[in-house]
Amino acid sequence: MRDALLKQNRTIQFSLCVWGNARVEKWGNGTGHSWRMWADIRPQWSSLAPIINQASFLWNTTNFWGHNDWDMMEVGNGKLTIEENRSHFAMWCALKSPLIIGTPMDSIKQPIVDILSNKELIDFSQDPVYGASAMPYKWGYNKDGTYDKLHPAEYWTGTSRKGIHVFMLNTQDKTVKMSSLFSEIPALKGLAYTEYLAHDMWEGQDIGSSQGNITLDVKSHDTAAIRITTVDGSYSLRGTKWCTANELDRKAPKSRLGTALAASFAIYDIFTIFSLSIPGYPHRVYGQIRKVPRCLPQMRSNAGGNHRLIRTL
Repeated sequence: MRDALLKQNRTIQFSLCVWGNARVEKWGNGTGHSWRMWADIRPQWSSLAPIINQASFLWNTTNFWGHNDWDMMEVGNGKLTIEENRSHFAMWCALKSPLIIGTPMDSIKQPIVDILSNKELIDFSQDPVYGASAMPYKWGYNKDGTYDKLHPAEYWTGTSRKGIHVFMLNTQDKTVKMSSLFSEIPALKGLAYTEYLAHDMWEGQDIGSSQGNITLDVKSHDTAAIRITTVDGSYSLRGTKWCTANELDRKAPKSRLGTALAASFAIYDIFTIFSLSIPGYPHRVYGQIRKVPRCLPQMRSNAGGNHRLIRTL
């Protein structure tokens, strides 16, 4: 299939699906642009938690050159609670999985629209400078490195042009007080700052400056999404050890299909995904409402060293 696609004179995104078998994360980008990493998702917490658990160990095979695909999203489907829907979307953005929504557009509720259209989470997923997935830096409920399908890693961090991000996932069946210690966040270690500004990515508002840690009450199966900057709101924390996109690109394995895309954000009606030809449903790309195209978005990289989505057809 790869060789046949290479012969076509047009841009094509090749999404593989072997459900995470055969160590596809090791060779997937030599064949395609994204690759499924787990069994088919279902709209229930007992399906989401094992996927996040698997991602706790295989997060680091995603970057601009290719993406782990943790399956289409079930946000708003089944009996997922609002908190579980929030965690679902927040973690898919944090993991920079392709964001394909499987929610029927003719019955979607406003609280679900609000979750799916959270600009700050989408911005993290789509950051044009930092392509790497968020990574777990502390398990929380379990000892670090524990494989537990019901209680995956709870403390995750990633970076963007806007600052350092922390995602605190409560895997327990009750509200708990969760604390993110600045001394434990890899990108903040060794910096001279003693105080940081915390920003709530869900509310789009600053929580306030804090020394030492950020502590919040997090509801069962909810995720607190926090952006950390210097107190003056600076987006650039000098002294961090995060690689630039160019540095990451030099380290990246190259796909024969070309460098891959930044994870796309597109809302499709579930039927549109399969038929690819139903007109009239809204299609959201980077916050703009368009009509559903008659094919899935086609991706290609730009000619420079920082590879990103530059076009949808």
